Amino acid sequence: MALRLKYSPSKMKQAIASVKSGTLSRRKAAELYGIPKTTLLDKLSGRSPEERVRPGPATVLTEAEENVLCDYIKLMASIGYPVTRDELLTEVKKVIDLDGRNTPFRNNKPGKDWFYAFRRRHPDLSERSAMCLGHHRAVVNMAMIQGWFDGLVEHLQSEVQDYQSLLKDPRRLFNCDESGFPLCLKTGKVLAERGARHVYHVSSSNKQQITVMVCFSAFGNYVPPLIVYPGERFRDTGIEAFPTAIYGHTHNGWMDSELFVAFLEHFSSYVDHENIPKPVLLFVDGHSTHMSRDAATYCANNGIILYCLLPNATHILQPCDVGFFSPMKSAWKKNLKHWQLENIGETLTKRQFPAVFKSAWETVSTLENAAHGFRRSGLYPLDPNGIDKTKLEPSKIANPPRMLSTCQDTSSVLKEQDTKTADANDLPGPSGDSLPIKDSPSDSGNSFGGLKQVSDSTCDINNTNFSQCTESMTASISPSLTSSKGRQSLVSESFRSLSVPVPKQRRQSSTFFTKLPKALSGSAALRMFEEREEKKKADVLAKQKRQEERELKKKMKQEMQEQKRKEKADKKQKREEEKKLKLAQKGTSKQKRRRNDSSSSESNDENKNIKLQYQDSDDSYNEKDLCPGCLTDDVYEDDEEWVKCAKCPRRWHVSCTGDAVLLDIPVGQLSDYPFHCEYCV
Repeated sequence: MALRLKYSPSKMKQAIASVKSGTLSRRKAAELYGIPKTTLLDKLSGRSPEERVRPGPATVLTEAEENVLCDYIKLMASIGYPVTRDELLTEVKKVIDLDGRNTPFRNNKPGKDWFYAFRRRHPDLSERSAMCLGHHRAVVNMAMIQGWFDGLVEHLQSEVQDYQSLLKDPRRLFNCDESGFPLCLKTGKVLAERGARHVYHVSSSNKQQITVMVCFSAFGNYVPPLIVYPGERFRDTGIEAFPTAIYGHTHNGWMDSELFVAFLEHFSSYVDHENIPKPVLLFVDGHSTHMSRDAATYCANNGIILYCLLPNATHILQPCDVGFFSPMKSAWKKNLKHWQLENIGETLTKRQFPAVFKSAWETVSTLENAAHGFRRSGLYPLDPNGIDKTKLEPSKIANPPRMLSTCQDTSSVLKEQDTKTADANDLPGPSGDSLPIKDSPSDSGNSFGGLKQVSDSTCDINNTNFSQCTESMTASISPSLTSSKGRQSLVSESFRSLSVPVPKQRRQSSTFFTKLPKALSGSAALRMFEEREEKKKADVLAKQKRQEERELKKKMKQEMQEQKRKEKADKKQKREEEKKLKLAQKGTSKQKRRRNDSSSSESNDENKNIKLQYQDSDDSYNEKDLCPGCLTDDVYEDDEEWVKCAKCPRRWHVSCTGDAVLLDIPVGQLSDYPFHCEYCV
């Protein structure tokens, strides 16, 4: 185990400087700074380097390169595009491939051992779980924040007589917002047996959340919370466990405009009960439930200035989000876990919610949390510089990153940082925009095995317009490169190929619409609410008129279709009647023609002989003989189309009989009809 040094590198530098300047002797300097005399002599004689050298083999990347990589990681994390472990290893592989270095890594990509060693060498880095930030929130910048504060002061100057006393009185500054509290607990990492395949946590399968409206002032006064239940009416919801809370219900359990107006009534009663002077200033977010005409009218009539926060900036300007909800959610999880341990086998429902929520509420609803939320939001004291400006870092670039092109010279060139002329502003930091890589085409003499010294001329690899690093940031970054010498101060030009986001020109939307003023209870907002209400009524009337026109058109269309259907049925019936009439006329004409032919060719006596002949012999006329009506032997597909005479063996076509009664008789009943042909009548 290595012995721990009793002196720091800074004391060693001071001792060496005092000896070289002649202020102290070697023995006195060693005694004064607590450094062994032999160690100090070795440093002064040059037998050992003045700077402490890392023991062991040299790293694949130099110290300066690792510092550049470390600053690159901080830069990407600050602008909202953090680098994962695999992405970092891929970037290092890309640099190694461009340089053509010989490394012990497989395919030139470092593994987890290199990553953990890199983390140990740079303890200022840590793996974190990144929070999702919407692209609309990522573009919020300081100019927008300052404009919102200026608009607030301008409105108060025009609407409130003594607005300064309002802004200086913390009792009159309120903020309200709602959030959901899940009934199902989500646990993080837990302890279990090593190698266990399954680790379970028994909890409720109900994914429902209970909405709670929270409201407090900068002075630490908390309005009783509004607990919103889903449903059309209250059941046994356990409200007796938290009797001071306010309870409401909606069909889906979310806040709506009507319930928000009801909360404003409780809020006004609370302000009057606490003897807080009116008007009071109530900050809300831009949710649609807060921006209704009824809410604005009630606030205007009851001394409440309802002011809307900057859109997509509640994570910066809303005290509930900044200082309250985070500890409240932690306390809720802790109390929910405690309740589950005390009620093994049971699951939390709406009935037990008030009791569990009450214990968490009493723990978190403190003066410290309220004051912290208003102070870090810049609302009390009113100061836009009081916000957490690190939340504005993603606004410097809010577009997806793309791969930058490498410099013209992509050969394996490593350059040394000149410690005398190094400029800290060329280093990338949480707000920087340039990597510490400098060109030196003329200083090829100073090299270390193909490593070249870095000159003063900088090369901006990404051409971005990020804000410059603050003095404190650059002061903490610059010594890491300026204090090292030899190979460890060399930086490869291949680091120019690191993936850095590049801003693009944002295309403005072509959709324009009138926005409500931030002062929702002001006269301008009330006029706009009235105009919107009138427009809404006009739209409703126009919609009803269009619907009536559609119904009328639909009714007319149905009537026309019914008329067409009736006409079609009448035509069909008429065609059938004409067909029957035509068949009857056809049979009559054939019968008359047959009679005329028989009277002209034969006499009545011969007909009688034929009749007797047919009566005497049935074999002389069979089914294959001709039909006496049409004198044809056409055989119908359906044999029942024929009718047989009841007295003689003749068979007639139904249409040839000339008998109108047969035409109306169904085919299956023709055999039952006593038909007598004209020869037997």
